[in-house]
Formats: sequence, C-alpha cells, structure tokens
Amino acid sequence: MDTESDVVSGTTDSFGTFVVLEESEWAKQFEDPLPSNWSVTEDFSEPDDWACEGENDPTCDTSGEGVTVGKEISKTASVKGVEKNGGEEIGILCYPTEYGCIPPTDSDNDGRIDFFDDCPSTPGTNNGCPQDSDGDGVDDIDDDCPNEAGSGPNGCPTGGYDPTPPGDDPGADDPNEPIDEGQQATNSTFGRSLTFRDAEEIVVEVEVTGEATGDRSQAMFILVDEDTHVTRFFNVEGKGDDGTQRDSQTVRRDLSQYAGETVAFRLVALNDSQVTLRSMRISYDSDGDGLSDSVEEAEIRTGYRGTVKTDPYSADTDGDGLTDGEEVGARSLYDYGRYFRIESDPTMADTDGDGLDNYEESNGETKVVTTTSKDDSIGLLQANAADQADYLNQYSSKSDPLYADTDFDGFDDLDELLSSTDPAKYDTDRDGILDGRERQLEGDPTLHDFRPPEVSVRYASFRKPAFSSKTHYRIIYTVEDASGVKRTAVVKGDTERYHQSFSDYPPSTTEDAQFTTKFFETSLDSLTGTTVFITAEDRHDNEIREIGYQRANFYGSVAGELDEDSIFTPVVAGQIGQLSGFAASLGSTGKDAHEAVTGFIEDPFGFVDGIKQLIALLDEAGVLEQLIESFAQEFEQKQQANNPYTPGTALYEEYRYNWYAGYVAAEISKIALGGSAAKSAKQAAKSTKQYNKVKEFVGKSERTAVLRKLNGRVDAGKVRVVSHAPGVSDEAKKVMASADSVGSAYRIWRLERKYDIIGGQDLNDNQASNLANYLSSRDAEGAKFVAKFDDNTLDYLLHQDDLDVAEQLSDVGVSDSRIRYLTEEGIDIRNHNRMVNTVLKLRHERSLNDEDKIAEALANEKIRQVYPQSYTIKAEVSIRGGGNELAEIDSVVLDENGRVVAFGETKNSIKKDKYIGKGLEQQRNVLDLVYNRRDEVDKISTAGGGELSLSQMPKENTYDTFTTGPIGAQYYADYTFGATKREVSEVFETYSKIT
Repeated sequence: MDTESDVVSGTTDSFGTFVVLEESEWAKQFEDPLPSNWSVTEDFSEPDDWACEGENDPTCDTSGEGVTVGKEISKTASVKGVEKNGGEEIGILCYPTEYGCIPPTDSDNDGRIDFFDDCPSTPGTNNGCPQDSDGDGVDDIDDDCPNEAGSGPNGCPTGGYDPTPPGDDPGADDPNEPIDEGQQATNSTFGRSLTFRDAEEIVVEVEVTGEATGDRSQAMFILVDEDTHVTRFFNVEGKGDDGTQRDSQTVRRDLSQYAGETVAFRLVALNDSQVTLRSMRISYDSDGDGLSDSVEEAEIRTGYRGTVKTDPYSADTDGDGLTDGEEVGARSLYDYGRYFRIESDPTMADTDGDGLDNYEESNGETKVVTTTSKDDSIGLLQANAADQADYLNQYSSKSDPLYADTDFDGFDDLDELLSSTDPAKYDTDRDGILDGRERQLEGDPTLHDFRPPEVSVRYASFRKPAFSSKTHYRIIYTVEDASGVKRTAVVKGDTERYHQSFSDYPPSTTEDAQFTTKFFETSLDSLTGTTVFITAEDRHDNEIREIGYQRANFYGSVAGELDEDSIFTPVVAGQIGQLSGFAASLGSTGKDAHEAVTGFIEDPFGFVDGIKQLIALLDEAGVLEQLIESFAQEFEQKQQANNPYTPGTALYEEYRYNWYAGYVAAEISKIALGGSAAKSAKQAAKSTKQYNKVKEFVGKSERTAVLRKLNGRVDAGKVRVVSHAPGVSDEAKKVMASADSVGSAYRIWRLERKYDIIGGQDLNDNQASNLANYLSSRDAEGAKFVAKFDDNTLDYLLHQDDLDVAEQLSDVGVSDSRIRYLTEEGIDIRNHNRMVNTVLKLRHERSLNDEDKIAEALANEKIRQVYPQSYTIKAEVSIRGGGNELAEIDSVVLDENGRVVAFGETKNSIKKDKYIGKGLEQQRNVLDLVYNRRDEVDKISTAGGGELSLSQMPKENTYDTFTTGPIGAQYYADYTFGATKREVSEVFETYSKIT
C-alpha cells in the first residue's frame, strides 16, 4: 500500500474483480441502528395522554419502570407527559360508547366493575349475576359450600354444623352485613383513548406483569372498541383469601380490524391486585406488505447496495409481483453492524438486470436437461427420440434475483433458462467447461463434451543431409481443448516418436516434436513415402489423429501441383477442393481416414460424382449458401491449411468455396444417415439408395427449415435430434430447431407431443424463434397456456413476441376471451398489461377479480394527478327522486369546501368512441337533473352511505367532466355544458396528451 500516491497493489493467480476500501469508512454506514418496526413506543416516561382514575383512592405509579396500578403503592401517583409519534388523536380516558364515557365503577361490590358486570346492581359470580350452583337457595357469592346443597346460614349442610368454625373469631364481621366505608372495594385504572391509522395491518405489543390475591381481585390490561367489545391482553384473577396468582407476559396482538377506529386501552387493578405495564408499542403497516410504515419511511440499509426506500402505501413498490416485505428479508448482523438481508431490490423489478424479474427468479424454476458423460452424449445423438430420455439427466434449478449470473459461469440466468442449463451450476454437463465458455466456443452446454481436441500444425519438415543415412523430422503443433488436454503424441508408422502427458489438463499446449530415422527406415521412406500423425486426447478420453504435415490432407497437395495457367485448372481445383472438404469433415482418426481414402481409391470417379450430386442437392434445396456461410465462420483456419493457392486469387476462392461445399455435404450426410461418420458420408457419395435417403431428408420442407438453423458443426447434434423426432408436425420441428441447445429442443419435443401446442400452425422463422424461447423457459403450465389459443390469436402473440405478456395478464385474472379480443382489435397488450399493473398497485391487490374496475381505478389515479391532494373523491353517485334512481355517475370530485368541481364516468369498453359516447350521455343526464330539473331530485347518495346536497353542486360552466376507459385514462371536456378545459397527462407516456 503506497499511501503517498494513493496506490494499492496486489497479485493474483487468476482473473477477478477486486474492491479496495477503507475498512473504518465502510463500517460507518452500519453504525446507526436499523429503523424500528414500531411507529409508537410508549415507556411512560412522560404519560400526559394517560389518566389515572378509579374509586377509593386509585393508585397509579409512573416513577419506576413503566407504570404500576393497584395495591401497595407507597409513592404519590405521578402522571406526566408522553411522546407521540404518528399523529394519533388523543381523547379523554373512558370507555367510548354511544352513550358517552362510562366510569369504571362496581356498584354492587361483587368484584366486577359495572362495565363487565351483566347484573351491575346485584352481586353475583356468573358474569356479575347471581347464581345458585347447588340449588340450596343461597347465591354462590354468599355460599361457603357453593357446590354442596345445605340449609345452614352459610349454605352448607346442617349436620353437625358449628356456626363458629375452629379458628374463626366470633367477633369477626358477618360477610352478609354491609361493608363499611373503610372496607369498600378499590378500583384503579390507568388508560387512554387512541385513534388508529387506517392501515392494512396494526400490531400492538405490550409487556405486562400482574398479581391478584383473593376471590374478588383482578389485574388486567384491556382494549375497549367503539362497540364496547372488550379484548383482554392480560388477565390475572385471585383465588381464595390466601392464594396469590402471578403472571408476566409479552403479548402481541393483531388489531387490524380496528383500522381507522378509536379504542380505549386500560390498565385495571381491582381490589387486592397490582398490574404493571412496562412498555407498549404499536406497529402500522398501511399497505400490508409485511414491512411497518416506520421501516418503509426510513431508508432500508441492505449491506449490499447501500440503502433502498420503499413506498409505505404500496405493497409492491416496484410492481414485480413480490411484496416489499418478501423482497426486503430479515434483519441480519455481521462484523460491522446490522442490515436487512434483502432477497431482491424492492425498488427494481429486475434487480440484477438479467431479463428475469424478481418474481420469476424467486418463484420460478429453470428446467435443466443435459447429458453428463461422453457416452450419454454420443448415445443421445444416435438414439431414436423415444429412447433419448435414457441418456438425459433432467431436474429443476433456481437462480438468484440478486445476481445476473448466479453461478458466475459467464452465462446470464436468462440465457441459462432458454438453454435448459443450470443457473446454479457453472458446468451443467460436468465436462469441465464453464457453460459460458462452452457457448463462446459455439458448443452446447447441455451436451457433455464428446468432441476431440483441435490440432493445428504450425510447422512441419524433414531434412536428410547429403551423404547422410539419417532423416531429421520436426513438427511444431498446437493442441486445444476447452475441457483440457490430457495427452499428445507424434506417431510414425506404428511407433510413437514423441509424447507428452499433462496432469493439470491445460486448455492449450504447443509442442516442438523432433526425431530422427536411421538408415533402413530412411531408405524405405524414400521409396514408399511416409505419413507422420499427431494424436491428441482430452480429459474425457476423446481422441483425434491428424496428419502432421502443413497441408491437412493429400488432396491439397495434388491441387498445388496443377498448372495454374491451364484452362482446366479452375475446374479441377474446384473438384479437388470438394474432395478435400469432404475428407476434412470425416476427421482424421485412423478408421475414418481409412474409410475416406479407401472409398476414393476403389472408385475415384464415382466418389467424386457422388459428392457433386450431394452438393447439387443442397443447392437445389436453397440451403447450400447459408450453410457454407455458417461453417466458414468456424473452419476457416482448417480450410486455409488445405488451400494451396495464394489468398485473394481466383483459384484460392474457387478452391475455398468448393472445400466448404464438400465439408457441408459430408456433415449433412452424417446427420441424415447416422452411424459411422466416414461410412455414412461415403455411402451417400457412392450408393444410390443412401443418396436417396439424403435426398429425402433434405427435400422435405420442414427439414430444409431445420437445416437453415444449422450454425456450424456444434449444431449438428441438435439438428439430428430434431430431424428424427417422431410424432410432431413439421412446424413443431422448426420451433425445436430454433432452440438454443439439444436440451431445450428435447424439452420442446416432449411438450409438443403431450399438449399439441403448435399443430399445423404456419410459423415464420421469427415466430418459431419466439415460441422456442417461450417454451424453453416454461413447464407444462406454459405449454397448456399456449395450446388454448386459436391460430389467429397465437399468430398475433408470436408476431409481437407477446406470449409472456399475455401470460402475465392471465396470471392477474384477465380472461382468455379478453386477451383474444385485445389481439383481434390490434390493441397493444404491453401497454394494457402496464395499465392493469397500475390498477393492481393502486388497489394493493395481486389479481384483478373484476375487470370492470380497471377504468374506475384509472379514473381515481387520473384525478389524483390533476387535482390537489386535499380534494376528495366520492364514488358511485346516485341521484334519486320519487323512489327511483333518475341517474348515476361513477365519481365526483370535491374541493376543500365540499363543493363539487368535476363529474367523471368510466366504461369497461375497448372501443374509445363507445365508452366516450356512453360516458358523455350519462354525464348529460346527471347535469340536466342538477341544473334544469332540481325539483325532481330527492336525494344524492354516494358509496358507503354518504350523501351530497344540491347546494354542493357548482355553478354552471364551472365544472369539469371526464370519461375514462380501460386502455388509458383519457380525459375529455364536455363542451355541451361548457366545462372548463384542462390539460391532463396520460397515465402512460405512449398515449398523447388530450385537451
């Protein structure tokens, strides 16, 4: 660390991203405590909003921890102020009822205050009423034997009755005689009234301790609502003269049912009891998202991305389908301090920007389809579709909404979803190649590596000095394999002349192999010629054998010997180029090389003609040029090694084009015929029967469409799987061929077989690609969703790439018929989807239970944008007269003085002219009654039992009218009645402003 120049240096043995920070500065952001869940915290240090009341010297002590009410209180009652947080309305302590404040008295002295006493004037034990359990004529409250009938004066049996039981003082007071003033029951209460906020969720937590001695003693903490119903948080009742009952609890109650109401909280001690309330806390959650308002109003420290701030009045701030509480997660503690361990950013619908929103990543799954061994990959590509499942490993995985690339493999989570790879494993097929790297190499990350290494000869020579009996060979070459090189060797004859093994499996190695042959071998080579091979093996035992000369095969050497000035040379060079490319496709393993050379030697003219026919076949199908362009991107280096001509010359280009044509012909033959690579291609070139099979394969329109998806050799496996897939239509195969991997193509085939998604639907390439991406990222439910649409609706949705949007609409309750109607009318369903989500957000809902409410919710939102926040909206306005409804309108807007300033109507109709016209008609009816036919109006009512009077109506020509519909809250001025014109911005920017 060079502090003078502000430079920090470090060394690493691998690539990475590093963050350098000052630890003390980093820790500072975690020093402050996290925001409290409690909007109100009452510790009774200054309880001036509470009052102490009762009978016979009520006692309330706030000098200790909390407040204590009841017996054995030596200090004078102290009632002080209280801290308020949240603007609660404070009233006088009482039980709020429609009859006024009811004092906590016990008129019949039975130990139950009148408020809880069903018989307040008559003492009793049954909810304060008399009860004679044993039927002996003595009420239980006066019966010493309440469960045993008796004729004695105390309600007990008379047999052997002694009016003075042992130990009793004959001079003691008769319990049936009136109690003098000094013995009257005590009743102490400490309480307040409180108006709750209008929140979705209200939680109250109290810490309370109490004790009570004797039958008529009771310690309580209670809530009394506007209907005088009592909710007990805490209750201890004494038992017997000498029995003391004690309890201590932390009680948490959901009081959401009292939102917007005024209630009374009371700490009550009756007779020989004491109760202590140490603390009282109130949490409001206005939007019901699981986060209290106090947390949402503060900044939420994440420890990962600084802080975020959510909307306390919107359950889903970012509109991604997850509540803010689901995204914020739990409070956590680490070395520096406390933070919220967020699951995803509640202010960003797609936290990591990977194209999958937070809801999809939190609740969705990626269906993984892959092979996990070389043998499985080879078996899959050679198997019939019905047997392919035997070679596949299929399971589900999840991605992390916080990271665009959950497993850090260079392949974003959305790409993994579309490719059926595992977003939580960096190497899905377990072949040692990261998924992202495999895709960069144009490989298939769902197929375990089954391809051999690439060998490139950099330099090759042999030298025999004059008069020497020895020959010196030198070959410089490079071996490359993404999974790692295990071993390489140089072979002459049957003998290894050079070899190298690697335990660390490097992805690339360059070798300089040199060896010398002696007299006999040198003499033989000079007579018969020789070939030096390079072998290479990767970590999965995939092997290759390449010729170790500068030119990859002998056809290029032959072409190089041609007379460039001959008029026949271009034709011959082209034919040799075809042979060279065809042979290059077959590979250079011993078996394939032998098959290729043998085929040529046995019938050179027939072999060449067969290749020419295959090339012509592809040309006639219209795919040759496209395939050449695709393969040229991958094999240009190999073509250059074979091409003996000078780049840029006519012969070079002739040879190059025909080399690729031969290469492509061999690749297509292998796909069409299967089996041994060399044998399949050789048979296609020589056998009429095999040629016809290739012709049949290429000739079918769907196969031709599939072949157009072939982007180099790495896609050959996918095309083979698609081409041999049974039981699905030609169009379905076109969709399969548009998939990103063999795994995804296989999944689409399974879904199509089961649900007949595509059938005979005529899809263009773009639509096929859109459908492939959709199905690759969905399971059976997604397939069934697509299958239920008719051809026209599906055609529209695929053309616009809106299947995912239609699914989102369906998920929130928009009907299939409505979606079809939207497509028939050409409505932009993406804007419609944004509108629906706006409605849901406004209504704090996750699904749209009633589509007719869309326009009304938008109208309310529009009003909020146009008019001051102090204005109010009254909905469902009905004008009645003579016992009938004369007119109705959906909403009116009132200013601060309660005067109407606007009339609004909403219509659930797609067509603007329809809902505008009907809306204006209803407005005219209302305004006609208000201004021209007032004598017919008896009553103007609003939703919830409210009323408006004609005096609240505006003067003519001073009001606004507007009409809204479900495709964007449009605003219109009613010129017929001279409404004030007002410019109003649209809910969505895609709609123009209307004046």
